[in-house]
Amino acid sequence: MVLTFIIILLATIGSVIHWNLATNNKRSLVSLVIVIGVFVLSTYQIYQRGQIAQQCPINTVQELLSFISWAILLFYLVIGRVYRVSFLGLLTLPAVVLFEVLGLLPSLQLAFPSADRAVNPILEWHVFLLLLAYGALGQAALAGVLFLQLHRVLKKSNFSNRLFSQMPPIGRLSEAIKRLLWLGFGLLTIGIILGFKLDYAADSFKFYLACGTWVSYLILIIVDKVRGFPLKLMSIWVLALYILNLILLVSI
Repeated sequence: MVLTFIIILLATIGSVIHWNLATNNKRSLVSLVIVIGVFVLSTYQIYQRGQIAQQCPINTVQELLSFISWAILLFYLVIGRVYRVSFLGLLTLPAVVLFEVLGLLPSLQLAFPSADRAVNPILEWHVFLLLLAYGALGQAALAGVLFLQLHRVLKKSNFSNRLFSQMPPIGRLSEAIKRLLWLGFGLLTIGIILGFKLDYAADSFKFYLACGTWVSYLILIIVDKVRGFPLKLMSIWVLALYILNLILLVSI
């Protein structure tokens, strides 16, 4: 619990620093160091819980949210560096704070009925890949929020906005959203394939939810390939699908 509060505090401080740097058109390695620090602490937090449970630590909604926030941080550190969209840190750290704070709610700390499941390597990989997928798709949703803000600034020709000069080019942001979408979909696909090898899949609502999530993103990808989705509309759909699926995931 103490480690959770430290992560929340550090992520909050990082959010404030990142915001101040962005609004003052400045750059600093301090914000990146804080993100790495939050990621290291989150990794240790998951490791601790995994050692106690002796399996992938997703026995409560709190652990589920912590794992997803860790995955979102992971993809920010990878994609943010590759596509030079470090501005996403302005949204990533607040998302981590939100997930960790929600996890502190007493009603979200109750164990799932399946918490006493037997350890199975295929099951552990299945769960791990699905949560990684939610991390990639979550980062795609955050990138979509960033694009919608950038689109709003451009539409209003509000180039005096101090955040505008810090925002990445639309082309780079578009590429990042689509790559994250494909990456999340790919991880989801592999995770679901592994799920079919497990006995629990036949009567697990979470497994059916994962399949439903897979179908929803498949439709989005097919429509984009066939007709070409305007990036604004794609950003809205990616964000809406993620919020809907996340709500369903933590409410069952």
